[in-house]
Amino acid sequence: MASEKKNKAKANEPPRKKDLAGSARSQVENGKRRRVNATRMEEIRWDPNGLFRENPYYLRLATRYQIIKYAIIVLALVFSVTMLTAFSGDITVENFQYLIKDLDLSGLATGTTFDTLLYNGGADSVFGIYRGELAVVSPGTVSLYKPSAALSLNKSNIYYSPKLLTSSKYFLVYDRGETSRSYSVFNSFAELKTETYDYPITGAALSDNGSYALVTRDDSYRGIVRMYNDSFRQIMEIKKDKYILSIDLSDDGKTLAIASVYDQSGDFVSEITTVQVGAEQADVVMTKEGILPLRVKFMKDRSIGVLYNDRTVIYHTDGTEKASYSYSAMPSVNAEIGDAYVCGVYNTSVIGNDKTAEIYDTEGHTVFSADLSGELIAIVPQGDRFCLLFEDKAVMIDVQKKTVKTITIEPNARAIVFSGETPIVCYSGKAIALDFEVDGD
Repeated sequence: MASEKKNKAKANEPPRKKDLAGSARSQVENGKRRRVNATRMEEIRWDPNGLFRENPYYLRLATRYQIIKYAIIVLALVFSVTMLTAFSGDITVENFQYLIKDLDLSGLATGTTFDTLLYNGGADSVFGIYRGELAVVSPGTVSLYKPSAALSLNKSNIYYSPKLLTSSKYFLVYDRGETSRSYSVFNSFAELKTETYDYPITGAALSDNGSYALVTRDDSYRGIVRMYNDSFRQIMEIKKDKYILSIDLSDDGKTLAIASVYDQSGDFVSEITTVQVGAEQADVVMTKEGILPLRVKFMKDRSIGVLYNDRTVIYHTDGTEKASYSYSAMPSVNAEIGDAYVCGVYNTSVIGNDKTAEIYDTEGHTVFSADLSGELIAIVPQGDRFCLLFEDKAVMIDVQKKTVKTITIEPNARAIVFSGETPIVCYSGKAIALDFEVDGD
């Protein structure tokens, strides 16, 4: 009994510090032994001879991964240096802004196009498409609308009679006439350049590479063309003692075409010149007596199209005539030069609105003809198609497909512009996308 009481008392005693320390050491040692045994078992699994040594398979694998890691680091450095060197001019704040803009989730949430877009405009508004967005320029404001109908740019101006030109890099707005004598160059985010001349601006041209040219005059010369590069620095000035009626730039911005007129012995003479940017003399000079050059345009095959008051003439790059279409015998004519074709719309009689539209190619052939009617407002070329805007309808002529489709529209339309393949009819306060494939007759 005494022994049992003694054992119980000893069991109820608190553990000694020495015993606690020994127990902790024992647990640590047991953990180490378990880890060592696990490692040995793994080594034995890959080493059938049972030799406790480092696994050569894992050593080779680790060495290979280490080599690959350093190779990737070296390649990444070489790639970064190469890209920064080769494309340093394209790594700009503007391009990062466009990257962020293209990732704009609001556009994805509301669609990538619109059926009807409302805006603040007026009878004096002009319209264009810039990088897939609708530009609306009115006296007092310059606005840019996303395909989701959200406003992405809004800038005030002091223009009374604004004109708009668009390209793949910039869009240019200038005030034609005596009011402000100013112009501005924009991208999707801001006004990049603005300048005021001492004399009115009467014309402009804008190329896809961002270079542009403006027409003005001074006290000594009737016509002056000032040429700027895509960094807005003036690189050339051409002064002529002639009235400059139209200019155009090639898509690469390397060639300038000028249409002007002057008096010679009581009769006026038209002059068409082409000049390489940076050259001191014109490449070619073409003249015609008794007619006015209304518009000059570089065409897709490098031909030069000139719309005169009584005919359209297509010139080779060396100045020789390639084709000519005369309108002198027609009662009333509207014509427009596209990239590959010329469209002329003329009345078939002095009284009435019956019309014939004829499409010509650059070789002198009539490739399509269609009978139409109505009061014509505008002819808009787009690739192999021409969209004709009437007071109450829009007509699409597809030269390649030989088709004519018509859509009835609301009256008082101001213009038609193209966003890719989609024509958009613009009114004073709204724009409506047209689908000739679905709604066309």
